[in-house]
Amino acid sequence: MIAVASVIALFFVTDAVLAGLLTGAVTGLIIPIGDRVSGNSGYLKLSAQSVRYRKRYVRLSISYLIRIEIDGKYLLLRGRRIPNQFQPAGGVYKFNQTIRDRFNSWGVLSDNLIPIDDVSADDLRIRIRGQYLPRFMKWFDSGKNREVGIWREFSEELIDTGILSAENFKSIKFDFVRKHVDSLQYSEYSNGLEMLVAHVFELLPTAGQVQELRALKQRGGTDAAQWCSEDRIRRRGVEPGESYTYSVSRTAEWLLS
Repeated sequence: MIAVASVIALFFVTDAVLAGLLTGAVTGLIIPIGDRVSGNSGYLKLSAQSVRYRKRYVRLSISYLIRIEIDGKYLLLRGRRIPNQFQPAGGVYKFNQTIRDRFNSWGVLSDNLIPIDDVSADDLRIRIRGQYLPRFMKWFDSGKNREVGIWREFSEELIDTGILSAENFKSIKFDFVRKHVDSLQYSEYSNGLEMLVAHVFELLPTAGQVQELRALKQRGGTDAAQWCSEDRIRRRGVEPGESYTYSVSRTAEWLLS
Protein backbone atom coordinates (compact mmCIF):
# COMPACT_ATOMS: atom_id res chain seq x y z
CA MET A 1 0.00 0.00 0.00
CA ILE A 2 2.86 2.37 0.83
CA ALA A 3 4.53 1.57 -2.49
CA VAL A 4 1.32 2.25 -4.45
CA ALA A 5 0.72 5.51 -2.55
CA SER A 6 4.29 6.60 -3.27
CA VAL A 7 3.91 5.92 -6.99
CA ILE A 8 0.69 7.96 -7.12
CA ALA A 9 2.30 10.79 -5.16
CA LEU A 10 5.15 11.04 -7.68
CA PHE A 11 2.68 12.29 -10.31
CA PHE A 12 1.81 15.29 -8.16
CA VAL A 13 5.08 16.17 -6.41
CA THR A 14 7.21 18.91 -7.95
CA ASP A 15 9.81 19.28 -5.21
CA ALA A 16 12.97 17.48 -6.35
CA VAL A 17 14.04 16.44 -2.86
CA LEU A 18 10.64 14.99 -2.00
CA ALA A 19 10.43 13.27 -5.39
CA GLY A 20 13.82 11.68 -4.73
CA LEU A 21 12.68 10.42 -1.34
CA LEU A 22 9.50 8.97 -2.84
CA THR A 23 11.48 7.32 -5.65
CA GLY A 24 13.81 5.74 -3.10
CA ALA A 25 10.82 4.52 -1.07
CA VAL A 26 9.20 2.97 -4.15
CA THR A 27 12.44 1.25 -5.18
CA GLY A 28 13.11 -0.02 -1.67
CA LEU A 29 9.63 -1.50 -1.39
CA ILE A 30 9.07 -2.83 -4.91
CA ILE A 31 12.31 -4.85 -5.15
CA PRO A 32 11.72 -7.08 -2.09
CA ILE A 33 8.05 -7.45 -3.04
CA GLY A 34 9.09 -8.55 -6.54
CA ASP A 35 11.64 -10.98 -5.11
CA ARG A 36 9.02 -12.48 -2.79
CA VAL A 37 6.48 -12.87 -5.61
CA SER A 38 8.98 -14.43 -8.05
CA GLY A 39 10.30 -16.77 -5.37
CA ASN A 40 6.81 -17.96 -4.48
CA SER A 41 5.15 -17.90 -7.90
CA GLY A 42 4.47 -21.63 -7.75
CA TYR A 43 2.72 -21.29 -4.41
CA LEU A 44 0.73 -18.29 -5.65
CA LYS A 45 -0.56 -20.22 -8.66
CA LEU A 46 -1.34 -23.21 -6.48
CA SER A 47 -3.16 -20.97 -3.99
CA ALA A 48 -5.36 -19.63 -6.79
CA GLN A 49 -6.13 -23.17 -7.96
CA SER A 50 -6.85 -24.24 -4.40
CA VAL A 51 -9.62 -21.65 -4.24
CA ARG A 52 -11.09 -22.72 -7.57
CA TYR A 53 -10.99 -26.43 -6.71
CA ARG A 54 -11.27 -26.13 -2.94
CA LYS A 55 -14.02 -28.76 -2.58
CA ARG A 56 -12.77 -31.20 -5.21
CA TYR A 57 -10.36 -34.03 -4.56
CA VAL A 58 -7.04 -33.91 -6.40
CA ARG A 59 -4.88 -36.97 -7.03
CA LEU A 60 -1.34 -36.02 -6.01
CA SER A 61 1.77 -38.09 -6.66
CA ILE A 62 5.24 -36.98 -5.51
CA SER A 63 8.20 -39.07 -6.60
CA TYR A 64 11.92 -39.06 -7.24
CA LEU A 65 13.58 -40.16 -10.47
CA ILE A 66 17.20 -41.23 -10.85
CA ARG A 67 19.07 -40.28 -14.01
CA ILE A 68 21.74 -42.86 -14.85
CA GLU A 69 23.47 -41.92 -18.10
CA ILE A 70 26.44 -43.54 -19.79
CA ASP A 71 27.78 -42.50 -23.20
CA GLY A 72 24.54 -40.77 -24.21
CA LYS A 73 22.23 -43.63 -23.18
CA TYR A 74 19.89 -43.63 -20.18
CA LEU A 75 19.18 -46.67 -18.02
CA LEU A 76 15.46 -47.48 -17.76
CA LEU A 77 13.85 -50.32 -15.82
CA ARG A 78 10.78 -52.43 -16.49
CA GLY A 79 7.85 -51.05 -14.52
CA ARG A 80 6.49 -53.05 -11.62
CA ARG A 81 2.96 -51.65 -11.85
CA ILE A 82 2.93 -51.34 -15.65
CA PRO A 83 5.19 -54.21 -16.79
CA ASN A 84 4.93 -53.50 -20.52
CA GLN A 85 6.85 -50.23 -20.27
CA PHE A 86 10.30 -49.07 -19.17
CA GLN A 87 10.77 -46.11 -16.85
CA PRO A 88 13.45 -44.37 -14.77
CA ALA A 89 14.73 -45.88 -11.55
CA GLY A 90 13.07 -44.32 -8.55
CA GLY A 91 9.63 -44.21 -7.04
CA VAL A 92 7.14 -42.39 -4.90
CA TYR A 93 8.34 -40.75 -1.69
CA LYS A 94 7.03 -42.20 1.56
CA PHE A 95 5.68 -40.28 4.53
CA ASN A 96 6.31 -41.05 8.20
CA GLN A 97 3.50 -41.86 10.60
CA THR A 98 4.42 -38.76 12.61
CA ILE A 99 2.45 -36.71 10.04
CA ARG A 100 -0.68 -38.87 10.26
CA ASP A 101 -2.66 -36.54 12.56
CA ARG A 102 -2.11 -33.60 10.23
CA PHE A 103 -3.07 -35.72 7.22
CA ASN A 104 -6.29 -36.64 9.01
CA SER A 105 -7.04 -32.97 9.66
CA TRP A 106 -6.57 -32.28 5.95
CA GLY A 107 -8.82 -35.19 4.98
CA VAL A 108 -6.05 -36.98 3.06
CA LEU A 109 -7.19 -40.22 1.41
CA SER A 110 -5.16 -43.07 -0.07
CA ASP A 111 -4.84 -43.28 -3.84
CA ASN A 112 -7.67 -45.34 -5.30
CA LEU A 113 -5.83 -46.36 -8.49
CA ILE A 114 -3.03 -48.40 -6.92
CA PRO A 115 -3.69 -51.32 -4.55
CA ILE A 116 -2.43 -50.64 -1.02
CA ASP A 117 0.07 -53.36 -0.15
CA ASP A 118 3.46 -53.74 1.56
CA VAL A 119 5.13 -51.96 -1.36
CA SER A 120 2.74 -49.01 -1.69
CA ALA A 121 1.99 -48.43 2.01
CA ASP A 122 2.74 -44.86 3.15
CA ASP A 123 3.33 -43.68 -0.41
CA LEU A 124 2.94 -39.98 -1.15
CA ARG A 125 0.43 -40.94 -3.81
CA ILE A 126 -2.75 -39.60 -2.29
CA ARG A 127 -6.03 -37.74 -2.77
CA ILE A 128 -6.54 -34.38 -1.09
CA ARG A 129 -9.07 -31.56 -1.36
CA GLY A 130 -7.84 -28.60 -3.39
CA GLN A 131 -8.13 -26.19 -0.48
CA TYR A 132 -5.30 -28.00 1.36
CA LEU A 133 -2.85 -28.26 -1.56
CA PRO A 134 -0.72 -25.18 -0.69
CA ARG A 135 -0.34 -26.32 2.93
CA PHE A 136 0.46 -29.84 1.82
CA MET A 137 3.15 -28.72 -0.64
CA LYS A 138 4.75 -26.37 1.91
CA TRP A 139 4.90 -29.28 4.33
CA PHE A 140 6.49 -31.53 1.69
CA ASP A 141 9.05 -28.90 0.68
CA SER A 142 10.07 -28.56 4.34
CA GLY A 143 11.38 -32.15 4.25
CA LYS A 144 9.84 -32.96 7.64
CA ASN A 145 8.04 -36.21 8.51
CA ARG A 146 8.91 -37.86 5.21
CA GLU A 147 11.52 -39.80 3.31
CA VAL A 148 14.34 -37.52 2.21
CA GLY A 149 16.87 -39.94 0.68
CA ILE A 150 16.67 -41.95 -2.53
CA TRP A 151 18.68 -45.00 -1.51
CA ARG A 152 15.60 -47.19 -0.82
CA GLU A 153 14.40 -47.36 -4.43
CA PHE A 154 17.93 -47.48 -5.83
CA SER A 155 18.65 -50.49 -3.65
CA GLU A 156 15.33 -52.26 -4.28
CA GLU A 157 15.30 -51.75 -8.03
CA LEU A 158 18.96 -52.06 -8.94
CA ILE A 159 20.85 -53.88 -6.17
CA ASP A 160 18.26 -56.36 -4.86
CA THR A 161 17.35 -57.36 -8.42
CA GLY A 162 20.99 -58.06 -9.34
CA ILE A 163 21.12 -55.48 -12.13
CA LEU A 164 24.01 -53.80 -10.31
CA SER A 165 26.39 -55.32 -7.76
CA ALA A 166 26.15 -54.55 -4.07
CA GLU A 167 29.95 -54.58 -3.89
CA ASN A 168 30.43 -51.71 -6.35
CA PHE A 169 27.33 -49.75 -5.36
CA LYS A 170 27.35 -50.02 -1.58
CA SER A 171 28.04 -46.27 -1.53
CA ILE A 172 26.59 -43.82 -4.06
CA LYS A 173 26.51 -40.08 -4.69
CA PHE A 174 23.82 -38.02 -6.40
CA ASP A 175 23.26 -34.47 -7.55
CA PHE A 176 19.83 -32.85 -7.37
CA VAL A 177 18.95 -31.75 -10.90
CA ARG A 178 15.55 -30.07 -10.68
CA LYS A 179 11.97 -30.24 -9.53
CA HIS A 180 9.48 -31.18 -12.24
CA VAL A 181 5.83 -30.22 -11.77
CA ASP A 182 2.93 -31.27 -13.96
CA SER A 183 0.46 -28.54 -13.10
CA LEU A 184 -2.95 -29.30 -11.68
CA GLN A 185 -5.14 -30.46 -14.56
CA TYR A 186 -7.72 -33.02 -15.60
CA SER A 187 -6.32 -36.52 -16.15
CA GLU A 188 -8.00 -39.22 -18.22
CA TYR A 189 -5.99 -41.79 -16.29
CA SER A 190 -7.50 -40.82 -12.95
CA ASN A 191 -10.75 -39.48 -14.44
CA GLY A 192 -10.34 -36.37 -12.33
CA LEU A 193 -7.96 -33.65 -11.26
CA GLU A 194 -4.32 -34.66 -10.92
CA MET A 195 -0.99 -33.07 -10.05
CA LEU A 196 2.34 -34.84 -10.51
CA VAL A 197 5.57 -33.70 -8.86
CA ALA A 198 8.99 -35.31 -9.27
CA HIS A 199 12.49 -34.56 -8.03
CA VAL A 200 15.11 -35.54 -10.60
CA PHE A 201 18.49 -36.73 -9.29
CA GLU A 202 21.59 -37.73 -11.23
CA LEU A 203 23.90 -40.57 -10.21
CA LEU A 204 27.53 -39.46 -9.86
CA PRO A 205 29.32 -42.77 -10.39
CA THR A 206 32.88 -43.51 -9.37
CA ALA A 207 35.35 -44.85 -11.91
CA GLY A 208 34.58 -48.42 -10.84
CA GLN A 209 30.84 -47.81 -11.04
CA VAL A 210 31.19 -46.32 -14.51
CA GLN A 211 33.07 -49.43 -15.58
CA GLU A 212 30.27 -51.71 -14.35
CA LEU A 213 27.55 -49.55 -15.90
CA ARG A 214 29.39 -49.49 -19.22
CA ALA A 215 29.76 -53.28 -19.13
CA LEU A 216 26.03 -53.59 -18.45
CA LYS A 217 25.29 -51.33 -21.39
CA GLN A 218 27.58 -53.26 -23.72
CA ARG A 219 25.73 -56.50 -22.90
CA GLY A 220 22.62 -54.94 -24.40
CA GLY A 221 19.07 -54.67 -23.14
CA THR A 222 17.50 -57.33 -20.95
CA ASP A 223 13.99 -58.16 -19.81
CA ALA A 224 14.58 -55.99 -16.74
CA ALA A 225 16.61 -53.06 -18.07
CA GLN A 226 17.11 -51.10 -21.28
CA TRP A 227 19.53 -48.38 -22.35
CA CYS A 228 17.70 -45.72 -24.36
CA SER A 229 18.83 -42.75 -26.39
CA GLU A 230 17.28 -39.33 -25.86
CA ASP A 231 15.49 -39.68 -29.20
CA ARG A 232 13.95 -43.01 -28.22
CA ILE A 233 12.81 -41.59 -24.90
CA ARG A 234 11.17 -38.61 -26.59
CA ARG A 235 9.47 -40.97 -29.05
CA ARG A 236 8.20 -43.09 -26.13
CA GLY A 237 10.07 -46.20 -27.24
CA VAL A 238 10.04 -45.85 -31.01
CA GLU A 239 13.42 -45.95 -32.79
CA PRO A 240 13.42 -45.17 -36.54
CA GLY A 241 14.42 -48.23 -38.55
CA GLU A 242 13.99 -50.63 -35.60
CA SER A 243 11.13 -52.81 -34.39
CA TYR A 244 8.89 -51.35 -31.71
CA THR A 245 9.44 -53.86 -28.91
CA TYR A 246 8.64 -51.88 -25.76
CA SER A 247 7.17 -48.56 -24.64
CA VAL A 248 8.87 -45.85 -22.60
CA SER A 249 7.04 -44.01 -19.82
CA ARG A 250 6.24 -40.32 -20.10
CA THR A 251 8.20 -39.74 -16.90
CA ALA A 252 11.43 -40.83 -18.64
CA GLU A 253 11.39 -37.57 -20.60
CA TRP A 254 11.63 -35.70 -17.29
CA LEU A 255 15.22 -36.99 -17.03
CA LEU A 256 16.27 -35.02 -20.08
CA SER A 257 17.66 -31.50 -19.88
